[in-house]
Amino acid sequence: MTNWVTIRVPEANRDDAKEIRPENATHGDCLVAGAKALSGENPNADVDDLKAVAATPEDLTKLRGDILERMDTIESAAKEATQAAQSAEQSVEELQR
Repeated sequence: MTNWVTIRVPEANRDDAKEIRPENATHGDCLVAGAKALSGENPNADVDDLKAVAATPEDLTKLRGDILERMDTIESAAKEATQAAQSAEQSVEELQR
């Protein structure tokens, strides 16, 4: 269970924070990140740790394969679209004769 507290900040600071706060971050997240940044600690340390764990060679190989497969699919769809457009152009030209 989370215990909640209320803090007081100048209204202008709150408004400034609202303007730059990432959509997926809570005000609490920003408070902690700001305190870490001001103390010289890396506010992204947790994210960096997660990236290091997730980026194994096997993960990167799988990701590369997925990307290449998607690129092949896109290339094939683009070729089909080009052929369809050319066919449509030919049909229009024939109808205009």
